[in-house]
Amino acid sequence: RRSSDLATPFANVLVNPSDVNDIYPRSFVYSLRKPETYFGSRELFGQQVSEDEATADDAPHDMIRIVPHDEADRHSLKNLLALGPDVTPALADAIRWFLLATAARRFRSGAPSHSSMLVHITMRVDPQLEYLDPIRAFVKLLGVEVADGETESLRELWEEETEREPATRFGLQTVAFDDVLSVLPKVIDEVKVLADNGRSTDRLVYGDEPATVIAVGGNTLSRGLTLEGLVSSYFLRSSSQYDSLLQMGRWFGYRPGYGDLPRIWTTQQLADDFEFLAEVEDAIR
Repeated sequence: RRSSDLATPFANVLVNPSDVNDIYPRSFVYSLRKPETYFGSRELFGQQVSEDEATADDAPHDMIRIVPHDEADRHSLKNLLALGPDVTPALADAIRWFLLATAARRFRSGAPSHSSMLVHITMRVDPQLEYLDPIRAFVKLLGVEVADGETESLRELWEEETEREPATRFGLQTVAFDDVLSVLPKVIDEVKVLADNGRSTDRLVYGDEPATVIAVGGNTLSRGLTLEGLVSSYFLRSSSQYDSLLQMGRWFGYRPGYGDLPRIWTTQQLADDFEFLAEVEDAIR
């Protein structure tokens, strides 16, 4: 059996239990209880709770933002080859949120820490590289606007998002927009936009110094690389293999001290696929 086969999240379920030389446990499979602080497919993409059953505690997390079909199509390979990359409205919001969430984390802790954004639009290497300059230009423009006091759109985004997913639900400090704004210019100055793929020369490496990074990529980011402090994802990459989707979902994991801040911008189809995966995982357990 290939090592890649064993890496699937469902490996121990899909193997043949009658094969004594395989990895299937001889005695039992025990489903460990999920830690309360872990974000998985159920927490992010699970079915909505009906209004008569919902409480403040069991209401679903409101962290998924749907990218309209027309915008997703604008990032298709056909349009990328014909028109080139573009910072579309939902991608712009995802970048704004990354900066705001990073600033909020820094204000809460009083010190910087690794903070990342994932941009996963295509598996093609050349288009990934072509997104770098437009995203850099957009971040630079935001820095100019903040310096000039043009922050109303950022304030509206912050207040809307923090109302939809309150910090108090996680036992965390609510951060006012003015407090976010006090550290936002420093965050913007430190942002690094890079691609991580087979041809990029500036790879994503987390060192001792905290990194504030927007990472554009495909297979290397979606499979084997952990994105430290991931708070914003713009994810359009589809797959017909559900285990591949689970592996590409880098937003699953632990978010100590910033459980209220992760957001995912994706298509309705991908959100539906992940919701189905949440049901499959529950059924297997």
